[in-house]
Amino acid sequence: MNRDVDELPPLTRLRCQTPSFKKTAGKAVAYFPHIDYDERTPPSKAEASLMCRTNGVQCPIAASCLKLGQSIKADRGVWGGRVMVDGKELHTTKEETNG
Repeated sequence: MNRDVDELPPLTRLRCQTPSFKKTAGKAVAYFPHIDYDERTPPSKAEASLMCRTNGVQCPIAASCLKLGQSIKADRGVWGGRVMVDGKELHTTKEETNG
């Protein structure tokens, strides 16, 4: 995946590498939405897809990211627009109820 990132056109920004900062106990802490969500309420399939899009365009390395998440059997996080839990893609009931 690092090679894919290195080969991106200049000034290409990946959302997963751009944290927001939140104050915790008076300190600014980097917060990465694709991995720092509450595990009890993981993102839906639609929310995960949006995490890997900028202005409606999917991340240019989404396929590589998903492949990496699958190969390392990621214990959690959004990989290539998909939620992974314990090495498998997660399908939540939240998605089913929200359509």
